[in-house]
Amino acid sequence: MRNAASSVLVMALFGAIETAAPGKAPVAVLILFLSAGLLMKYIRTVVLLSTHWGVRRTAQKVGGRSEEANQVHEATVAEDGVTVRVNKKACSYAWEAFGGFVETERQFILWDPSGEPVFSLPKRGFADPSLVPVCGRLVAERLTAA
Repeated sequence: MRNAASSVLVMALFGAIETAAPGKAPVAVLILFLSAGLLMKYIRTVVLLSTHWGVRRTAQKVGGRSEEANQVHEATVAEDGVTVRVNKKACSYAWEAFGGFVETERQFILWDPSGEPVFSLPKRGFADPSLVPVCGRLVAERLTAA
């Protein structure tokens, strides 16, 4: 939020300079446009990370990164971590490998410590729908919600 406030303050300051001396401060106009661009980038980032639409879009990007990501996955969520199997390969992650998670209507998205999504656990993929709240409680106990 400080970034947005700083951009607005810089835009107001250089907008006032340009208004007071029109055409005589071309640097002020350049800085004004630069600050406006930074503000728009910040707003876009906030929207993408804090709305369900943005989280869903991010999850779709993660799923489209490789051919292997589009194959059938089998995930096992346990007390010690998450194991993901694709074809004949398995990869286990301890809970410490994750920095947090987001739960949406349709899935759990697990993040790495830097805030990048690692993978999603679609709720429709559970063998028994009654396991969804159990998995949700386990993930919530082990990770902090974003």
